[in-house]
Amino acid sequence: LALIFFRDHKEETALADRMESKPDSSSWLIPLIIVPGVWGLIVLSLGTVGVIWTAILMVGLLLGFIALETGRETPGRESDLPGLTLRQTVCDFRFWVILTAFLMLGACVSGIIINIINILLDKGYSPGLASSSYAGLGLIGFSVIVGRLLGGFIVDHVWAPLVAFIFMGVPAIGCFILMQDLPQIYNSLAIILFGVAAGVEFDLMAYLVSRYMGMKAYGKIYSFVYAAFGIGSGTAGAIFNAIRGDAANYNGALTCALVGFIAGATILLSLGKYRNFKT
Repeated sequence: LALIFFRDHKEETALADRMESKPDSSSWLIPLIIVPGVWGLIVLSLGTVGVIWTAILMVGLLLGFIALETGRETPGRESDLPGLTLRQTVCDFRFWVILTAFLMLGACVSGIIINIINILLDKGYSPGLASSSYAGLGLIGFSVIVGRLLGGFIVDHVWAPLVAFIFMGVPAIGCFILMQDLPQIYNSLAIILFGVAAGVEFDLMAYLVSRYMGMKAYGKIYSFVYAAFGIGSGTAGAIFNAIRGDAANYNGALTCALVGFIAGATILLSLGKYRNFKT
């Protein structure tokens, strides 16, 4: 929230220099970050079409706010840090690739993790086993930590879009596994893949923004990408359940997630080589 609310006259991050009564216009982003979680409780009654339209509305609001903030940018008042201005960023296809990818990937990861117990119950697990630390929900916590540590180390040595393609694309295999009638060990492997993806996605999102957009308007740019991620992850749980409907399992939702993982991970490969803002 500090990145969103408080900036100095050069639009650099400032933690406590704009706490006047007039709110920063960036506070419009707050509903886009917070509301998805609230809508997750409301849209369950809207059905599949209603849930999807709700998500589309949120994306539309985000796009409108991006346009508003871009129009407000004052030339000559940008940060002295290397990188793209906000206006330059929104004209760069890489920004839209990153935003779109993490909108999809955030929805896929969160939709599965939120519903993993129900998915396992549909596969015949007992409630205790579905939430256990060795076969169910508990595996996610461990694998998130592994993903955070492993992903952070690898991106220092390997091209980040390739890391993202592997870490965020492999969970598609997990979706396929959960759609099959396989032994418990395979389902546990699928859960680990989702947890690792959840652990690495935040680091990848921040790292990609810094390497391709630079630090000049990093606070705003990252907040837009994170808002898109929040919309996807905040509405995904309800969307998964809406897709499931009265079906006997989550195979329909898992199929959508499988496609989303592949698409989101693949488009990140189009980012190309890292930008050099120091020359």
